[in-house]
Amino acid sequence: MHHDYRTRGLQEAPKSKCRLLRHFSTSASETRNRKLPAIAWVVVVLTCPLILVFLLASPLSGDASPSRYNFPSSVRQRSRIVSDSSAVDHIWPAPAQALDPPSSIPKRIRIVELQFNYIAHDNDTTYHASRLSVASDCVRRSLKEKSSQLPPSIFALSPALLSVEVLVEESNSVRLPQQLLGANESYSLLTSIYNSTRATAFIHGAIYGLVSLSQLITANTSLIETQIFDYPSFGVRGLMLDTARNFFPVEDIFRVMDGLFLSKINLFHWHIYDSQSFPIMWNSYPRMANMGAYKDTNGNVKAYSRSDVQKVVNYAFARNIRVVPEFEVPGHAALFGHIDPSLVAGWNHSPWDGRNGKLTNTSESPFNGTILYWGTQYCNEPPCGQLDVRNPKAVSVYGKLVEEVGSWFPDSWLHVGHDEVNARAFGLIPESWDSGFGNELFPIMQEFTPKLVDILSKAGKTYVAWDEVTDDSIYNISSLIPKQDTVITAWSSPTSNVINRAAALGFQNIIVSDSSAYYLDCSPSATCYTFPEGFKYFPGQWHNWTLIYQFDLLDGVHDEFSTVVKGGFGSLWTETIKRHNIDRIAVIAERLWSYKHAPQFEFAKTGRRLERFRAALINEYSIDAADLLYLGNEEDTVFRPEYCDGQGQNSPSQKTSECCFAGEPLVGSDGSPPMNGTGFEVPANYCAISKFYTTDDLRHKKPKSVEYTY
Repeated sequence: MHHDYRTRGLQEAPKSKCRLLRHFSTSASETRNRKLPAIAWVVVVLTCPLILVFLLASPLSGDASPSRYNFPSSVRQRSRIVSDSSAVDHIWPAPAQALDPPSSIPKRIRIVELQFNYIAHDNDTTYHASRLSVASDCVRRSLKEKSSQLPPSIFALSPALLSVEVLVEESNSVRLPQQLLGANESYSLLTSIYNSTRATAFIHGAIYGLVSLSQLITANTSLIETQIFDYPSFGVRGLMLDTARNFFPVEDIFRVMDGLFLSKINLFHWHIYDSQSFPIMWNSYPRMANMGAYKDTNGNVKAYSRSDVQKVVNYAFARNIRVVPEFEVPGHAALFGHIDPSLVAGWNHSPWDGRNGKLTNTSESPFNGTILYWGTQYCNEPPCGQLDVRNPKAVSVYGKLVEEVGSWFPDSWLHVGHDEVNARAFGLIPESWDSGFGNELFPIMQEFTPKLVDILSKAGKTYVAWDEVTDDSIYNISSLIPKQDTVITAWSSPTSNVINRAAALGFQNIIVSDSSAYYLDCSPSATCYTFPEGFKYFPGQWHNWTLIYQFDLLDGVHDEFSTVVKGGFGSLWTETIKRHNIDRIAVIAERLWSYKHAPQFEFAKTGRRLERFRAALINEYSIDAADLLYLGNEEDTVFRPEYCDGQGQNSPSQKTSECCFAGEPLVGSDGSPPMNGTGFEVPANYCAISKFYTTDDLRHKKPKSVEYTY
């Protein structure tokens, strides 16, 4: 089924493991002008004295403009002003439309108590109360934490009860995780001291409306008076988390999702396995986890059971978040060799960069001093191994994975990877050649692609893949992939080139994670590290919040192709990331929700808004969000995948002649210095720096509370 729910109008590297998602909804201009169905609604009432807050999850049928709600003309005429008293200055991501009342409004009322009432047109108030409980708790947490920073005497002044009444008309209910795709996320919110207005909306948007309401509670626990009509610019707004290079326990994933929820992120792209580890308790092949997953210091396997996945899916659903797994194939699949070594090509090739102790595999003799920096590798990082899809058994095993483990995930999307498939690993390029002709993979991928399409179809899954599948100079398979439903995740920078190429081929759904902006692990700020002696560091910084905020995912995209861009996502590859240090997704969230609706970027004003949102993450959900001056992984070392821990430090499969990576030893494993100032050591240990830390000691610590500035 083709999901054409475009929300546009307000939107927006070299090959490296440094990778945004845009969702299906209607264009922003279309959303403003078309008639939308009536759905669910939320009223917020403050009493003692009376303050009313109305929260809708979508516009009424008919004109969706603010004047449709018949608010006083003095309110409607106000434009957005970013100030302490402006709703826009309090809500992150910024709402599409926010009208502030005249400045003559009386003093604000301080909230001392919350009360929630649920009314449903289908009389199923118990379900709706449960469905909205997480969002209601968001408001409670906001009030509680802000109250804790105030002296008790302040609540004696004009205390008020905030009564939140939620009315739900379930003409289009979202009751299951698989129904989240395409759900209407819009909402309206009215807070007024003098009068009330009712409207209808979907419960799905009501959840986001309550999140915004929580942010309208000020530092002194008063309530900002405003009228808001809000909807996302892009329907897909996500985070990709890699739990293969470094393992994230379920409780850490929950905390990540709390941050996504507050940011109105609606997709969790779970890069669950890779060549470093297979953290899935797959009953059909238990050796995959027993032999291929990491173990803690007590020998316990670090892997997710079916029950764990169900908990993650349910936790996500309560927060309007879809969970989409990535089952990489054929690349990044070394650990299938634990089932049968014949299933994997190039498994654990050593050294992984293919130089075999030389600086180059060039056929020139004598060596002329030219360094071949890239091209001889058997994989892009250790350990090597590609699922050998020439082997029918390998294809069958992968099909079983999609059928069995894929069924744990109710969402229709399933990401199949398809990046960095390596011809050398398949034995298609002679060892003595610097590089091949570029077409070596064509026969393999052309034979496998129809089989993969069939596997996904039988499992009821939509084909999702990295952008290499649209480049016919790499695999030459674009004609074999269904165009209408397939989702392309564009990471190769500049992604505008990918979008224009893929759209010209007929692909209808593209989501963006440009590696030059939305890869959250890239450009490590090595100047922040205090390196152990004998290891290399480099200047530079991570993609910081200002760089990310100013990236426009539609820049360079041809006008006729802009509607195929469904959204974006931040990608957190974890080669150098441990589970206690993640950040910056909130900036991407505003770019994808608000896009051009947000106030014009100004370092001081935008930063001030972001700092207030950061306080909510820290104080209300114990998320250790970095401050705005954070430029990188401010630790004492560069981290490596858990694959490098313990015996992995000296594993043959991590041997390399690779040059110029942060944390590279300054001498080879045989004691040899860099050759002729080139930076190459022969051979080097990729994992050597991991001896300076113990992964299991790196745990999340509850951050100290920070002040709400307003």
